[in-house]
Amino acid sequence: MPMKSLPQLRTLMKEPQLMHKWLIEVPIWPSIVQPANADILFMITSAGLPEIEYENVMVELGTYKMSHNANENRNGKITWTLFDNTDSDIIKYFFIDFANKRKNHTSNSNITPAAAKSSELIVPIVNMNLLAADGVTVTKQCQLIDCLFQPANFGGELGQEATVQKPVVDVVYDSFIWLKV
Repeated sequence: MPMKSLPQLRTLMKEPQLMHKWLIEVPIWPSIVQPANADILFMITSAGLPEIEYENVMVELGTYKMSHNANENRNGKITWTLFDNTDSDIIKYFFIDFANKRKNHTSNSNITPAAAKSSELIVPIVNMNLLAADGVTVTKQCQLIDCLFQPANFGGELGQEATVQKPVVDVVYDSFIWLKV
């Protein structure tokens, strides 16, 4: 059998991480700061999925105890690990522009303890679409509502060893809905 290149091997034996891709859409960016290109494309290698926390309560009716569906909590936080070799515009947006606006930082001579208003930082909707191997068919679709980005980790360290940078962004959301599972 002749020697095959890496792209040829990948076409023969599909890797799971190459078969499914997350497509993240942000239709409306925060009002305080938008990326230079509103249709910026960013890929993530992994994403946490939102989960519902159920709060059931036991109710006593006379001598009988019954379970009552009291409430469910749909807010929380998920983590996005951005793709290796992520475009510098994406890193600049999350880790410089957005982070500075969140702190209300405009210049080195204007440093205050005041942070920006939360209403200006909120992203109304973030669509998370998991694509099938064809790269077109949406297999899962989740919509996060009222999100706040938290740049978590540059994904690199200062040291002698050269490593690939994998930035991490936390997404705090107020609610979510599954559109397709």
